[in-house]
Amino acid sequence: MKKTFNHAELYTLFQNHDFGTIIKQAGLFKKANKSNPDALTILGVVFAQTGSTKTALQIFQQVLKLDASNPKFWNNVANAQRTLTFFYDAIQSYESAIAINPDYTEALNGYAGSLMDIGQVPKAIEIYNKAITHEPNNLEIKFNLALAHIANGDFGEAKDLLNQIIISDPKHADAYHQLSRIHRFKKDDTDIEKMKAVVTDVQATVRQKV
Repeated sequence: MKKTFNHAELYTLFQNHDFGTIIKQAGLFKKANKSNPDALTILGVVFAQTGSTKTALQIFQQVLKLDASNPKFWNNVANAQRTLTFFYDAIQSYESAIAINPDYTEALNGYAGSLMDIGQVPKAIEIYNKAITHEPNNLEIKFNLALAHIANGDFGEAKDLLNQIIISDPKHADAYHQLSRIHRFKKDDTDIEKMKAVVTDVQATVRQKV
């Protein structure tokens, strides 16, 4: 059995999706690459993608101790915190990533999602709009923004976005689904409980997209 693995070997296994070997030898990888943030990030990503989010978070936090100037490292921590429902911690980590790179679309998207998680829908819409200005054709962000508008009761705005998504991707099932839900409501529908159910369901949908 090998007693050490270098970064190149770790990367090759990652490219080959040999996550089982990486996880099995995780201790050796960490020992051999304890001062290499890029190698440790790969290890953290493998744990995150295989459902071991707590372990991934620990590794991503170790990476931050090595290099806190890289916004991607902050974003990795934030994504793991959000998956673990540490929403306020995630918000702080996303804010750290955005402070380093205000145009970091992935962090803006995650930040807005975390704001949705804690019910700050208008603020989330503001952040999604910032992300859209950087990537106007990003359908994931556009869909998340549509969900935020639905949660805020802005059905017209949501319909416009969902129609744009369908034009770009005629097979976007989620966009059709949300559009059909909007069409169920009449203009004079004031059923508050029904509206609350839609908002709760939309926020759950957003969390599932993480």
